[in-house]
Amino acid sequence: MFDAIMKALLRFGGDTADIGLTGLDTGRKSVRGILEGWIKAASRHNYIATLATELSILGLSLFALKLCAYILGPTGFGEYALAKRALSILTFTLACGLGIAVPRYVSLTEEASATSNRQGAYLLGALLLSASILTVFATLALSGLLPLGKIFLGDASPPFMASALVAAVIGLSMHTICNGYLRGKLWMRKANALQLINLGLTPIVALLACGAQSTRAIALMGLGWGVVSIIFGCTIAAHQPFKGVSASQLKDSVRILLSFGVIRVPGEFALFALTAIPTFVAAHKVGIQSAGVLSLSISILQVVGALFTGVGVLLLPQVSRLVSTGATDRARRLVRTALLLSLAIAGAVAGVLFLSADLVINIFFGSQMGQSTTEIRWLLVGVFPYVTYLTLRNPLDAVASWPYNSINLTAGCLLLVALLWLGGDYLSPGSSLTFALLLVGCASLMSWRHSCKSETTHPERLIGQAGD
Repeated sequence: MFDAIMKALLRFGGDTADIGLTGLDTGRKSVRGILEGWIKAASRHNYIATLATELSILGLSLFALKLCAYILGPTGFGEYALAKRALSILTFTLACGLGIAVPRYVSLTEEASATSNRQGAYLLGALLLSASILTVFATLALSGLLPLGKIFLGDASPPFMASALVAAVIGLSMHTICNGYLRGKLWMRKANALQLINLGLTPIVALLACGAQSTRAIALMGLGWGVVSIIFGCTIAAHQPFKGVSASQLKDSVRILLSFGVIRVPGEFALFALTAIPTFVAAHKVGIQSAGVLSLSISILQVVGALFTGVGVLLLPQVSRLVSTGATDRARRLVRTALLLSLAIAGAVAGVLFLSADLVINIFFGSQMGQSTTEIRWLLVGVFPYVTYLTLRNPLDAVASWPYNSINLTAGCLLLVALLWLGGDYLSPGSSLTFALLLVGCASLMSWRHSCKSETTHPERLIGQAGD
């Protein structure tokens, strides 16, 4: 039986001699070759499906923005856009890096999943951590001790925005953990379906049902995210991931997730602060409508970047598994190819949008948003460093315990603040963000090169173990 399975895997994964690995014993070489062959064969299908999913989400996101401008009007659009940015900052800060830690450690323990329940312990630990944090957050926000609306939208915040944001944060947090586990297991069909429904379709349904009220749209979106995540969570529970998880394993998993994730919280905050700070500054200085125009420009940049989110989604578990088996050369080649292809595609998309910005804005958002084309063109220059960061951030987290991304993003955020403060009379918020993204992209390249060199001489500093 074992021999038959191994032969089938070899036929599926290809000849291990083609991998080009030397200096290892035959047994380990065969195991590594099977693993690499499986990843190579499976990823061809996964990449196509994931790219199709991201393209679909891109189209649906553009439609949602157009629908939002039509249903809510300029002021409501500004409220909705700023609330979405606040939601991003809150969710990924409160997640304590679980969106990265869960797929990383689930992937690292995949080979032992048949005889160990470590994966279930990581999932249960993530759920308990998130529930504890969100309980405290919801209590503070709903009691008025944390005035979310005023903090993020200023004095013009609509009523009940804090309650809407709480509902949305809870729903998106559930989505993050569920999607992270599916990615770690490389159950990409389910992960892609979850992404498409929650990030593509749910916002549209919420806007159609909101009655032209921005707060209701945010609240309905959070409710939809939560319901869909529970449904997909039931499919995970059908595999009994929690069976046999002991208290000691759960405690150990919580410690591991926290130790890896907490040091990435500054980076998660800085990532969303990087795109949110300019809009909040504009909201307080020149009003909601101008902030909405800037937010639209940043949304265009993020929509272009979303094309390459699927690359990182697959690179994180794949690079983790490759490096954990010693196939670092293969991992480096995989990342290099992904980066070059991503930059080539990003350049083509950015060039088309740069030349046709006026036409795109008029078609999708109407002539009332025409004033945003200048900011859009500025930010499209930042597509190249932004895509560089998006492509390299997951490989960096896959191989490195050191929080390279957090450091790079924090540096970019500090540069942005400095430019907004010191160069306010000479640089627009959009151009300031472009320079900050340039720093982040260059720093990501340098960090990846450094991590590859360090991995060769000190692999224990980067990979770590699945259990510590």
